[in-house]
Amino acid sequence: MSTYTAIFESAPDGSVWGWIPEIPGATGMGRTIEEAEANLKAGLSVWIETEHSARS
Repeated sequence: MSTYTAIFESAPDGSVWGWIPEIPGATGMGRTIEEAEANLKAGLSVWIETEHSARS
């Protein structure tokens, strides 16, 4: 199982943005850090599925 570093940052509008530097395009945002984390995990899941399908 791989481990990735997630970075979360507050935006001026109060939302929270998260991304994984090792995976371009893996981002998530939300009104809270919990929501941003959940959306980032969902985005990562889609990225993994897409990469897996592309290699098959």
